[in-house]
Amino acid sequence: MSKISGFTLVVTFMALILSTGCSSGSLDRTSAKKAIQARFNDDISGIILHIGRVGPKCFNTGYPKGEQIPVDLTPDKSLETAVAILAGYVTVRPDGQDYWRVDLTEKGKAAPKMDRLKLGDDHNMANGCDHRTTAFSVASMEVVQVTGISSDQEKGADVRMAEFEWRWKATDLGEMLRENGSVYSKLTPEQRDKLIAVNPTDGGILKVPVPPENDIRQAMLPFKKYDDGWRLQAPPKASDQR
Repeated sequence: MSKISGFTLVVTFMALILSTGCSSGSLDRTSAKKAIQARFNDDISGIILHIGRVGPKCFNTGYPKGEQIPVDLTPDKSLETAVAILAGYVTVRPDGQDYWRVDLTEKGKAAPKMDRLKLGDDHNMANGCDHRTTAFSVASMEVVQVTGISSDQEKGADVRMAEFEWRWKATDLGEMLRENGSVYSKLTPEQRDKLIAVNPTDGGILKVPVPPENDIRQAMLPFKKYDDGWRLQAPPKASDQR
């Protein structure tokens, strides 16, 4: 699953923020930060791999129709599995001719995962395989601070623009996948070029290596005033439209 289609390269804040309540009448930097961060709580990027009995003639269950999609799950062809092995999260052993058993280690069981963002039960036992996907969290989007709130003259007095700073907050795996990290340093140039962390909430990807903690980025988002307070404005999340 090292190649994942349908994901855009960069998360564009203006197109991805869901309308979210902010405060009970006032809009300040503290309330704006809380509302923006609440929108990003599920914006977690990670690597996806299959756990269980796998082989070259397995199947995935398609969403939303549940169709069977052929997939080669040979472990040495999965970049994500290679990363998980280097991180100490999984082990791989033969399990019959052309089959392997991919198991979580105790470290892997305890590692932060994205399983709560799954669309449903993806257990698949077709063609002698017996596997489910798991996704190890790599990094999430963290709001550092709101740096200013201004009026939008073109949109009227009931609209405010919040300027803020954000960064990638790495998990332990994310730290290992930073430029000088213990896992990233062991990847080949080709593996480094192909490895991405995917975001199922907003259909975005994070290119590895994970940016350093001091890589602070800027963005701006609109708030609109309603009778019950200020609300963050934007289209629904990609996951809400599936």
